[in-house]
Order: sequence, then C-alpha cells, then structure tokens
Amino acid sequence: MLAHLPHLEHLSVSGNQLASLDECRLPHSLNSVVLNENNFTSLDKVAHLGTHCQRLETLSLKHNHITCASRSGIKTVTSLPPSLAELDLSYNDISTWGIINELPEFCPGLKHLRISQNPLFETLQAADGKPLTSADGYMLTVARLPKLKTLNYSTITDKERLNAETYYLSQIAMQLSRAPAEQEAEIISQHPRYRDLCEEYGEPKIQRKEDSMVDPNSLAARLMECNFYLANGNTGNSSPTKDSPWAKELPKSLSIYAVLGIVGKQFDLLPMSLRLVWETGEKERVKPRANAWTGVQEWDSSDDEAEEDGQGWQEREVELVAGTRAIGTVVESAKAVIRVEFN
Repeated sequence: MLAHLPHLEHLSVSGNQLASLDECRLPHSLNSVVLNENNFTSLDKVAHLGTHCQRLETLSLKHNHITCASRSGIKTVTSLPPSLAELDLSYNDISTWGIINELPEFCPGLKHLRISQNPLFETLQAADGKPLTSADGYMLTVARLPKLKTLNYSTITDKERLNAETYYLSQIAMQLSRAPAEQEAEIISQHPRYRDLCEEYGEPKIQRKEDSMVDPNSLAARLMECNFYLANGNTGNSSPTKDSPWAKELPKSLSIYAVLGIVGKQFDLLPMSLRLVWETGEKERVKPRANAWTGVQEWDSSDDEAEEDGQGWQEREVELVAGTRAIGTVVESAKAVIRVEFN
C-alpha cells in the first residue's frame, strides 16, 4: 500500500505489533515516522530507515521494548540518516548505558532526544556503589552525546554541558581508581568519549587502591598525613602556604581539641581562636536558594529548573569543629589538606 504513496511525508503505525522494518518498502519522501506501542527490541530493527528514508527528521519509538542498539551485540553498520534530528526512546526497557554510547554513531545528526521513563534512571549507581539521582542521570546522558541540544524537552546550556562532562570524567576516574590496572583498557572501552574528554579537560589522576594500600594492623594505618597552611595572611616570612604547607602525621584517634592545640603551638596562636577546614578536593552540588520551588517534577525538566535556581557545583569543604570527636572520624582520607583560619 505504501508503494502507492510516493509523496508521503508523515507516517504513524503505532500499536501494530511490528518488530522489524526489514521487509517494509517505505517511501523515500518520509519526514516523520511514529512507531509507538509496537514490539521493537533494538534500534537495528529500524535501520532500514537509514537506506530508504534520507529525508527523515523525526522518529518516535515510545512504548516499545527497546534495550540496546543491536541484539547481536555487534555495532550496527547501517546508521539512521544524518537528517534525523529528533528521537523519542521514552518508556522502553533501556537499563544500561550501551545504547546511549552508540547513539552518536547510529544517529549522527541527533540533536533532540527524549529518553525518560526507562529502568536505567531508576537504578543508577556510582563506581563506589552509592546511588545516583535522576539529575545525575541527566548529566551523564548529556556528557555522552556531544551534539545534543535538548534532552527531554529541556535545552542544554553551555554551563550544563561543562558540568555534565567534567562530572562524567570524574565518574570514569573513580571507576578506574577502584579497578586493577589490567582492567583499564576494558573500562575505557565502555566510555567512548573518555579520550575526547581528557583532551578537553585534562586526563584525571588515577589513584588505585593498591597504590596506597597499607596493613590495617600497622602503625601507618593509624596515622594520617595532615598538610596545614595559613589562609588569613602570614604571621612571618616562613609561614606555610598551600603550595608549601606544614606536614604533620597525626594519630586518627586524636581529638579535634588536641589537633587545635598542636596547630596553635606550631603557629604560636591561641588554639580556640583557630578554625580548621578540610579541603576534600571533591565537588558538590550547590543547594538551591531558599525560595526556590521544591515541588515534585518530572525528571525530564528537573535540571532546567535547577539551573534557573542557581544550582551549580563548588569545592566540598568540611570544618573540623572543636570537640572530643576523633579527627579520623571526620577526615576520610590518609592525606588531608587543612586550611587554618584565625580571627
């Protein structure tokens, strides 16, 4: 029947239990195709569009059973036409990043994507096992698709892309740090954008566990190296700076009161006039303004709202509050940079 419609531009065949387009003879004139509520399980089942519909701009595959780009596990040779700019994959069964990693190759002209309501964004975890939010999923998706202009109808700003790509790079670095060196190539192969991101932002430092592993029963395991520097001006020409701090190994069981006493004696300052701030070297999300709207929102627009409310990223710092609490229960690393402030 479609062969008798050579000038057809818009086609909708939703709810027809279609599982493949391989045997379909579609008009070359098609501009928009809607395949919602069918039985497609992978993107290669619609690869026929790449060779027969060179004018295609919009493709909707909402409410199917798509899990991957290719059921065979081999990257699809045929890609969709470069004219395809809009793709809707919402309400499918996507549970891994594999299909998103392949989208730049499978859809070279993709600029607008909708991918909400997939299992992937309900079970996200960082390399250390900590659960990630839907906002993290939004950023990790943006970072994987360098040409994307909108995601789930939200425009991607330059600032959002910068935050997304640096965050993604830090997550890859964390994954590499927690794996043996012999698995590095395999892990990098799971992140096709890793080399490009390293060229853009610099290669992250990989600190593997075995590089700093110590016997938990040894004296070294009970000590931490603290690098103190003065932040409120120098008290003398030899005062330590961030580039040249005063290094001191301290027992992790030492109370913060005792640490203040040691620092105060070293710098000839009253201990209780000092304020100790641990610079973690990590980034954290800035909380929205107090008057920001905090109601329940659909995931596909939450980050746009967050951007408008001034939500961004900043260096994470932890104040070592004077008390009997052991410093080792606050500072989580074996080495720490601690800023000393005084009133």
